[in-house]
Amino acid sequence: MLAASSLFPQHLKTFRDTLDISGNNIITCWNHIFSDTSDMKLQLYYDRMHRDDAHFREELNIVNLDFQHKFALGEYQEIIWGLEYNFSNEEFRDSFVVSRDPDDHDLNVFSVFMQDEIELIRDLFT
Repeated sequence: MLAASSLFPQHLKTFRDTLDISGNNIITCWNHIFSDTSDMKLQLYYDRMHRDDAHFREELNIVNLDFQHKFALGEYQEIIWGLEYNFSNEEFRDSFVVSRDPDDHDLNVFSVFMQDEIELIRDLFT
């Protein structure tokens, strides 16, 4: 047990001093080859964290989905493009030590990318 007090003994507050932390995650990936010059990758990730102690309680869940597709465009050009989605959910319980506003928070992030690689001179350094 841990005691915290103000300047006045009548305001003595006792709280439990235990710490509970747990979490887990999982990742899975699927690759598919369409041809010698084209393939794709799909990846899913999930992470969970829980913390509960005398100062605050927090739950955090994260999901990430990532897709990439690579293909040749002619003999000298390669395109890679992809999509990504991230979701996080955080739930927070205030205490007399730590406070947050808002207590709960959801975040959605979407992204898209494209990369174009063009070979100008083949086998220059070989």
